[in-house]
Amino acid sequence: MPQNLGSCQVVIVISVDGDPRHETFDQLLLYAAAHPSIHVMFGQNAGPGGARNRAIDYVLEHFPEAKAVYFLDADNRVLPGTIETLYRELLSSGCGWVYTNIDTFSVSWRAHYGNRYSRLVHCVTDNICDTGSMISIDVFLEGVRFNDDRQNGFEDWEFWLSCIEHGFVGTPCHDTVFEYRLRAESRFKEANRDRATSVSFLRKRHMPLFQRPMLVDFEHEECPRYLFARTEDAAISFFTDPLKPPTMLRLDDIIPAFWANIGEPDNEHFPPFMVAGSSAALDLLRRSRMLPNVLSHLERLSETSNIVFVQLANDAAQRKIEPVGLGAGGQKSAPPISFSFPPGSFRTWSRTTRWTGSRLSAASRYGRHRRF
Repeated sequence: MPQNLGSCQVVIVISVDGDPRHETFDQLLLYAAAHPSIHVMFGQNAGPGGARNRAIDYVLEHFPEAKAVYFLDADNRVLPGTIETLYRELLSSGCGWVYTNIDTFSVSWRAHYGNRYSRLVHCVTDNICDTGSMISIDVFLEGVRFNDDRQNGFEDWEFWLSCIEHGFVGTPCHDTVFEYRLRAESRFKEANRDRATSVSFLRKRHMPLFQRPMLVDFEHEECPRYLFARTEDAAISFFTDPLKPPTMLRLDDIIPAFWANIGEPDNEHFPPFMVAGSSAALDLLRRSRMLPNVLSHLERLSETSNIVFVQLANDAAQRKIEPVGLGAGGQKSAPPISFSFPPGSFRTWSRTTRWTGSRLSAASRYGRHRRF
C-alpha cells in the first residue's frame, strides 16, 4: 500500500481481536519484525469497538505526535494514494473526519453519500460514513471512543454521533476509492433485522442530539426550510428558525442550487417552501413573536391549499386570524382553522406558499417547490 505523504510518517497499528491459537498473531509478528512501522497488539475478543479502542489508546500513548487515524478492517481495502488524498483533505477542510463513497467487492454494490455532510441527515436517517474514514486525532483527544457493547450492531453510527456531540463534523471526498467487502451475510445485516431496537438504543444514548431544539438548529444551518424573497429589493434569505439569523444570498447564487435540486433532489438541497413579502411584515411578525406560530398554522393550511395569502391589518374589533379557503372558481369554503393572538397594530401584508410536513421532515423532502 504505497502512500506518499511527504514529510509525514505512516504507522500501521494492527489490533488482533481474539486469536486463541495465535496463528494470526504469530504471522503478524514476523511482519512487524521486518517492518518497524508495523505494530501488533493482541487482546481478548472485545468486538469491533473494543479492538479499535485498543488501537486508539496505543496510538495516543506511543505516538503523541500523531495527527490522524485511518481505520481499515481486515476484509476491506484502499488503493494507492487513498491515505494521502484523505489526509490532505482533512488538513485543508479543518473538519473532524473525511469520508468517501463506497465501492464493494465480493457482492457488487455502490453507495454515494452526497456532495456535502449534514448532521441532521446523519442523525435522523442513517449512517452515512463508514469507519474507513480519515479521522483527526483531536477527536480522540476529546475522549471520543467506540461503544464496545457487542449487542449494538451500529457501533460505527454510534461513534459518529459521539463525534457530533463533541462538536465535530465530517466532509466527503470523492477523489479516492474505499473498497468494502460486502458479504451475503454479515454482522451489519444481522443488526438491520432488529433495526428498531438498535436505533432506539442510539437515540437513548445520544438523547441531546434528538431533542427538537437541536434538530431544528441542524436544519436551520444545513437544510433550511424557507426561502424568503423580499419584495422591495429581491434579497434572498434561507432559514428554518425565524428567530435565528438567516443565510443571506443573491438571486444569482440560488439559481444553480435550484436546478441542481431539480436534477438530484436527494443530493442537492434547496428550501422546499418559498415565501415572498416585505421585510417590514416579516420583521413585525418576528418582533411580536408571532412568526413561529403563524408559520405553524400555515403548515396546517397547506394540507388543503397550495397557496396561502396572509394579510395583517389593524382592526380593533378582531383579535383572531380566520383563514378563508377558496375552492374551484373562487368560491369560499369552510375555514380549516381559526385561532386567537394578542392585540397589536399591523398595517402591512405578506404572502407565503406551501408549508407542509413537520420541522424534522425537511431533511428528506428535497425538490418540493411551489411557485406563486
